[in-house]
Amino acid sequence: MHTGNVRWGKSPVSVDLDKPVLVFVPGLMNDSSIWYEGNDMCERAQTAGYETVFVELHDSCGNSKSYWENGRLLASHLEKIHLLTPGKELVLICYSKGGVDAQTALVHEGKHELVSDVVTIGSPHYGSELADLAASPPFIWLAEWAGRNNEGVKSLQTGAMSYFREITDNRKEVSKNRYYTMAGNWNGPIFSSYWFGGGFIGGENDGVVSTSGASLPGAEMLAVGRWNHGQVHLGQNAFPLIEPVLKGETPSPVRESAEEEAPSLHILVRGGMEQQPMETFHVEKEAEKIVINWMSPRQLETLTVTSPGKEPALYDVEAVKDDTGFFDGIYHHLLQWKNPAPGEWTVSSDGFPNLPYGFTVSFDSPLNKKLYVQRTEKEGVFTVHTDGEIPEFPDKMFMELLFYPAGTPGREEVLRYSQELFGREMTLPVYEEGTYNLSVEIEGKTKSGGRYQRTVSQSAYRTADGAIR
Repeated sequence: MHTGNVRWGKSPVSVDLDKPVLVFVPGLMNDSSIWYEGNDMCERAQTAGYETVFVELHDSCGNSKSYWENGRLLASHLEKIHLLTPGKELVLICYSKGGVDAQTALVHEGKHELVSDVVTIGSPHYGSELADLAASPPFIWLAEWAGRNNEGVKSLQTGAMSYFREITDNRKEVSKNRYYTMAGNWNGPIFSSYWFGGGFIGGENDGVVSTSGASLPGAEMLAVGRWNHGQVHLGQNAFPLIEPVLKGETPSPVRESAEEEAPSLHILVRGGMEQQPMETFHVEKEAEKIVINWMSPRQLETLTVTSPGKEPALYDVEAVKDDTGFFDGIYHHLLQWKNPAPGEWTVSSDGFPNLPYGFTVSFDSPLNKKLYVQRTEKEGVFTVHTDGEIPEFPDKMFMELLFYPAGTPGREEVLRYSQELFGREMTLPVYEEGTYNLSVEIEGKTKSGGRYQRTVSQSAYRTADGAIR
């Protein structure tokens, strides 16, 4: 695939001049084949009598760009398609980040007059927490190895997207098109990469994008269904819900029940690149289950685990290749324990030294609901709150931060920042306009005397006038 291509689909047997032309927009690190390889979306549209067009953006050749760059390219595509389809309406059908690229083209590049309707499917309109993770200090080495330390991923950090919403939603161009959205709320099957993504995101999500984050101000949600991110755009799931919109009919929104909402602060996040990678962590007595995930560019067969009071033991692991789009070529290796022994645990990988790795521990524990982080009214200040069984102040907090200056990709290595924090407040250091990605590890004691550890991973955007979004 080549960036800048516009490809026309097979003509329907009978072309109806009153039907719109469907323009399919791919997502992050995708090309147009996601619409017709292993997906009957194209076939269904053509069988129903619609002309189809498939566009390639920067991601199609493996060079993911921000929605600003993709939006400009898509704008030029729309001009070309419009000239070749005089008198026909264009409807954009967009998957994942393609929905943000499309709104950029219509609103910020002024191409709204060329399009009637926009359907976004599993689009991260408020960013993705997995983008925050990929661009975070613990995981930046792993993302670099996976080729995901790129402009496209960085632009989807939740802080950057919060700023995008602020400068987009109130513009008059937004009202010139009809927007519709679809979202998934299933992140299975268990132990899949979507399951990992869903556990990190929390709440209703499709393993990559939260259900609430796939909604769009002023848009009608066509459906929230039991699909993961790799299923939500399939023709069998999406086209029957989109076709009434294409026919000018009033859609009937569908909402299926979701899995139980995950706790808000329930995970420990580490990572790096070491000669002998090893991680030590604490499990509180209250924990009912833990899930360990060791992420590596290589498939591992075993992990060495030392639990409290036990000798090191070798555990067989199955390598599951990542499908989320944020860690391409990376493998997940998962182990879980019910009623884990409280105390200090150690996990190590003996296979491949000097390779980047990511490490997470998910805790199923009553403490999760008693520990949360909230942004205060003071600019750039976050506070740790505790409730009940946890003392008010953590024993330790350590913050690492990467700063991504606006408009200058690649400077984040220069502006790495770390600090040991005291009390329960964490304050973003002030640099300049751009995205701040912070990872804060919190350690403290429960009232029963056990130790707990959790990680806050979050991004924020500082505007030119100093406001934090």
